[in-house]
Amino acid sequence: MNDKPYTKIGNTYYPKEPQTEISESEIKGSYWRAWSEGEKYFYEFDEGHFASKFRTVEISCDDYQLLKSGKITDSDLTLKYKVKSNHE
Repeated sequence: MNDKPYTKIGNTYYPKEPQTEISESEIKGSYWRAWSEGEKYFYEFDEGHFASKFRTVEISCDDYQLLKSGKITDSDLTLKYKVKSNHE
């Protein structure tokens, strides 16, 4: 069983991709999360560097379900809502 946060190949260590945690009403990833509150859905992502500036936006139910099912990535969602909020 290898539960280390890295893979070693030769003398080089490579970080593993963090696992996304999914519960009934929340999805958590590395420096982002999405959750539901009743009929509203929210997405919080790191807009800065090194988890220094978080932005929370309301997202659609469809986007939340796509993220939960793995049909879109957090990067896709961050780009969509980062661009959308900059034009509002």
